[in-house]
Amino acid sequence: MDLRFSDDQRELPSVCPMCKQRGATPRLCVEGTRYLRAPLEMSECIHCHTLYYTSENPVIGYDFPGFEENYWLNYVQSGAGITAMLEPLLAVATGKTGRLLDIGCGFGFVGHFWEQSGHGRAVGLETSLYGKVGRATLGTTIYHSYYADTPEIAGQTFDVVYSSEVLEHVPDPAAFIAEISQALSDEGILILTTPCADAVLPGGSYPEVIAILSPGFHYFVTREQALRTLLHNQGFEHVQVANSGTRLFAWASHAPLPEISFGFTQWEAYYDYLEALSRHSNPHVANGALYRLVKDAVNRGELERASAALDRWVPLARSSYGVDFLAPEAIEQRFLAAAEPGNDEFPSWLGCGLLFYARTASMLGGNPRLLAGVVRSAIAIMRREIAILAQFAQEPAHFLSLAEALLDELERAETPPPASEVRPHFVRAPTASLSGRAVALLCGYAPDGLPSPALLALCRALARNGVDTHVCLAVHSPIEQLVVAGLEDARSIAYRMNDSYDFGLWAAQLGALPDIWNAERIIFANDSVVLVNKAGFDDLMGQMSRDRSELIALTESMSPLPHAQSYFFQMRGDALNDWRIRSFWAGMPAAMSKQEVIDSCELQFAGLIDRNATFRRTIVFGLQTIFPNCATEDWPTGNISHLLWERLLLKGMPFIKAELLHRNPMKLPIDHWRHAVRSLGGDLDLADRHLKEMDRTRGVPHPPPPIDLPRPRPLKDMRNYVLGIILGESRLARLRAWNRRRRARRRQRRLARQA
Repeated sequence: MDLRFSDDQRELPSVCPMCKQRGATPRLCVEGTRYLRAPLEMSECIHCHTLYYTSENPVIGYDFPGFEENYWLNYVQSGAGITAMLEPLLAVATGKTGRLLDIGCGFGFVGHFWEQSGHGRAVGLETSLYGKVGRATLGTTIYHSYYADTPEIAGQTFDVVYSSEVLEHVPDPAAFIAEISQALSDEGILILTTPCADAVLPGGSYPEVIAILSPGFHYFVTREQALRTLLHNQGFEHVQVANSGTRLFAWASHAPLPEISFGFTQWEAYYDYLEALSRHSNPHVANGALYRLVKDAVNRGELERASAALDRWVPLARSSYGVDFLAPEAIEQRFLAAAEPGNDEFPSWLGCGLLFYARTASMLGGNPRLLAGVVRSAIAIMRREIAILAQFAQEPAHFLSLAEALLDELERAETPPPASEVRPHFVRAPTASLSGRAVALLCGYAPDGLPSPALLALCRALARNGVDTHVCLAVHSPIEQLVVAGLEDARSIAYRMNDSYDFGLWAAQLGALPDIWNAERIIFANDSVVLVNKAGFDDLMGQMSRDRSELIALTESMSPLPHAQSYFFQMRGDALNDWRIRSFWAGMPAAMSKQEVIDSCELQFAGLIDRNATFRRTIVFGLQTIFPNCATEDWPTGNISHLLWERLLLKGMPFIKAELLHRNPMKLPIDHWRHAVRSLGGDLDLADRHLKEMDRTRGVPHPPPPIDLPRPRPLKDMRNYVLGIILGESRLARLRAWNRRRRARRRQRRLARQA
């Protein structure tokens, strides 16, 4: 669409729709619209300086084929500036209440807000399709007719007659004002908004000027004094007009006007309204409300509110439109390739939504390198939105400079590549989509490319239980060949330089496997455990399949903070849609030590799960289950999977920690481990083979230094040790005190008899 301004001083004999006087000069021509065949000429009234179209039939309206169906989506998703519509209505300082008549109500947001906020009853009039859709969706009263043709309200009066961005759509504004004024009560207020011609300048913002002119939809755009004169000429004694530069606001009444506080201030009421809309069953309404919540909250510095809205918006946008905020490249490519992208597939907030996701996540400490990619997609989409339909792309035009500034800021932040960008090398690439599947990410340590016996056994066991298993091995240096014998059940096999231990391997798999975040559930496993109880494992897999908890782990640790241990755990449901969890995996640092992995990965991940109050968390062999009668403060600390290895096996735990058997870092009494495993029908051969492989790859462990004990632990001490684990130290102390008192009484009785 092209604009050509003119300095032609010829006087034309046309009649101004605002002041009804003859005489105008040519001002501009609009060419190349998608829905108008001929150029539109616009002139300026030499009397009131209103700009109006002088071409024949300049308005086609909103009801040409294919437009209305898409326009209501645009309007609901982001096009309706709800604060802009509410601003003049709520500017009346007395807090005007009563009956509201909204002329040209569109979808009905204003009337719906009026009623939901307790201001009074509301009636809307809207002849376009989206009025019908709004009535059905919001349940508010909207009549599909003009005021004079609506018998349902004939003779009724209203305390407020409101008409936002409607005046410019009517060919005779004086007749329009005269008609709708009949609905005013004696002290009622007429509230109008309309675009302002002051902003239509040769050097003005192109999208802003196009939106004000709206070729094919507006008859004219006027100025402040012309609007004031129009209202006075219609008999209003009390008139106030405000000019924002691009919009005019007018309040008119036959009675003295209350104080007008121009500028939107009712943010809490607005936020409450958006919160209610965000829970609407219509996904377009709900997504539009959450977009506005995030945008307005973060722009006003209310980061906590924006963050809470983002928690709900990210999964909803993904399920509604397939918009993946953390990986927007796919929808960006689809949008750029679409000849005429419709808002049912590509929401009108798409470009700006990506921008405000990135802005919020950046303020919350998100990875700058990853967020820069999101902003690049946002900018590409916003530029095309402006190019294909400028007059409905005011927000992309307004926020494009913000997006470019944010991208510059993110690119200047020096951050190393995260672990997810160190891509694995596939020996067997995945061939099928993982969407809707039960998936296991199984990683192991194979410095020379030879998978460990524990990993091979776990791969077979997972596949036996119907889980798509994807293996990634950590190697020390580039290898010539990866040994894949025994991995026939793996859906994909890859290797990667040893980096950030198991969390780094999992992050790399999550970044490389297609549709992984659309899986039904994801199991994270490694070969730090040896499967010694196949029947117990099958029972465990059945339980994990049935349990709908967002996180399922086998054991927990109390040190240094309570958290689920990460050698074998499962995520599903909302945890796979949580943007913080996905950002955690995508932005995980590379090249971390073992302690850094515990601090920055295991504990941080547990904190993300605990932060979301809606997530359900299951610890299969939790301490509460193992010690049901033990007070929390008496629970044992340290590495539970080592400390309580024998008790866990008795409870049905299918694994034993390989490091416990190999190096026994806690110096626990484990000489009888083979007997314990054999008594449960466990696989001793697998355990022995895995220990030999650990000797080969990690070295034969040195014998532990002698422990300086005054004497071997007698049976009674061992009994007290076990009782301490079962009862807890405080209960055991009370039991010992009771025993001491009992022995003292016996001694006294014995001495008494002897005497």
